[in-house]
Amino acid sequence: MRPELRRLRLLAGLTQDQIAERMAIQQAAISKIEKGGEIYLSTVQRYTEALGASLRLNAHFPVDAPFSARLNGAFDIEQGHDDQLVLPLLGDEPFKP
Repeated sequence: MRPELRRLRLLAGLTQDQIAERMAIQQAAISKIEKGGEIYLSTVQRYTEALGASLRLNAHFPVDAPFSARLNGAFDIEQGHDDQLVLPLLGDEPFKP
């Protein structure tokens, strides 16, 4: 995942120092994030937000999963490729009001 974060940063025309400033952390921490290793999802979310975007995490379930009908009733679900249900886990409000 980290090479993609670095690539996004470069495409955005931002330096590690600029991302670090937006995240209120040290530049060395940005370097560590981009090099790899374990990383918290919340850190990826903050990094993405520092780029000016939002992070959306989806879970893909086969349409014929035993509990698919219950998922349709509880979440805003999209029909994905290969007959999968796409369930948003992080990002826009995943649960129906």
